[in-house]
Amino acid sequence: MWDIRRHRQRALFSNAGLKYAYSDAQYDDSVPEGSVISQTKSGDTVEAGTTITLTLSKGKKVTTKQVSTTLTLDVPEGAEATNITGAYELYDNNQEYANGSVSSVSVTVSGTISGDSATATVDWEYDLVTTNEDGTTTTEHKTAHKEATVS
Repeated sequence: MWDIRRHRQRALFSNAGLKYAYSDAQYDDSVPEGSVISQTKSGDTVEAGTTITLTLSKGKKVTTKQVSTTLTLDVPEGAEATNITGAYELYDNNQEYANGSVSSVSVTVSGTISGDSATATVDWEYDLVTTNEDGTTTTEHKTAHKEATVS
């Protein structure tokens, strides 16, 4: 995209009898990449042959960072979760950063995100085995969901 814009800028300046130069491009959250943020001699009348210096935008600066959180299934005291399956995800409004399978009560969700925060979720499916007072066991099939904001 920069090549097309630079070609157009070159033609506009040449047709006006002006010269141009570029300063170092800068990040700008509101100006799209390749567009002009500022220029010297803005609003002034200039003579042919004058050099105008343009500052182009690199677009919005995207920051990335490593995040991690551990989510744990709530299992009642004296009970046991067995046959655990499920899935985890790490995402924000724009994209998914990590996902995978779950096979334990405690799951660490980690990844590199763009921006300030993301959501980590874990969905479990499991059998809850409870030992009764008479020594017999009761098994219930359960599902659970947990999520946390990581930043």
